[in-house]
Amino acid sequence: TFLTTSILCTVLLRDRPRERRWVPLIFAVWVNCHGGWIVGLGVLGMWALADSFSRPSRLGGWALTVALGIAATLVNPYGWGLWHFIAETVRPGRVDITEWGPLWGTPALNWIPWMVATAGIAWFVRQSADLKWPIAGVLVMLACASVRVMRIESIYVTAAAILFAPAIRNRWPAKSTPLVMVVTTHARVVGVALAALVVAGGWRTSFRSIGCIGIWSATRPDQRALPALLDAKPGRLVTFFDWGQYALWHLGPDLKVSMDGRRETVYTDKRLDEHGAIVRGLPEGLVLLEQWQAEYVWLPSTSTVTKTWLREHGYRIDVETDRSFVAVRADLPELPPGLDKEVPEPECFRG
Repeated sequence: TFLTTSILCTVLLRDRPRERRWVPLIFAVWVNCHGGWIVGLGVLGMWALADSFSRPSRLGGWALTVALGIAATLVNPYGWGLWHFIAETVRPGRVDITEWGPLWGTPALNWIPWMVATAGIAWFVRQSADLKWPIAGVLVMLACASVRVMRIESIYVTAAAILFAPAIRNRWPAKSTPLVMVVTTHARVVGVALAALVVAGGWRTSFRSIGCIGIWSATRPDQRALPALLDAKPGRLVTFFDWGQYALWHLGPDLKVSMDGRRETVYTDKRLDEHGAIVRGLPEGLVLLEQWQAEYVWLPSTSTVTKTWLREHGYRIDVETDRSFVAVRADLPELPPGLDKEVPEPECFRG
């Protein structure tokens, strides 16, 4: 999505009708790679709307380009079904996923790129620049969207860096120094060198996930409970979104896990709501636990209402730490206690 956003913004910025013919191809590739294509369509649509408003004679051309871009998103194994899936899943209601939450709910350090880009909009609209209103319209749209869903912030900053570039160059033109002469004379060599530096610099971050899935302290599973669960008899384990895939990896297939990180790709909205009610100890969640009579329940220690209910309805708490508890149905053998000491937090999950 970063790459295709960059290409799309560059094509729009160059404002050449012949190059706009690449737009359908961009979306045909994008739709088969990442769900961020829906943001790209928003960028294309806003640009076309703002440019047509300032130059009405171009409305027909933009209407065709947008229509072809939309048609290109159907070039995927699911056709219109992918649109239906996106409509059901890409929405700001995923409060239990940090990057789908609002920007103000994240650490203040995350706000800095957003504030810099937004200050850039205020500066840009006061400049005498070509394509002022399409650029401003796209960036205002992305700024508002990224406040509501912080995951969009990085797309917003990427687009801002590209779309502001001509205005920055015109406002502060490069001086003809020996270094600038070398760079401009050997632009391709410099470009390859910079690309190599980006790849090398990203190896320990972006590409590191090939062999290491990062674990964040706010959501990491309580590893002190794992040894006890490994001793559990085959059955069903009620847990929640954050820990489900960890449980699947270590405890499956003997224990069937009730919820994992695949969320709406596997589970219905009803099932997602049910698990939220279980974690929060709401009546509908407790009714479901009564119906299921699952052998084991592994939840965070904050689920105090649920823990009390389990104690009063045929379960005992065999493992309890400051981060989680494991409830076992009373007719099953007792689990060994969890680890007494905190397990050092690993940098990544390697299985």
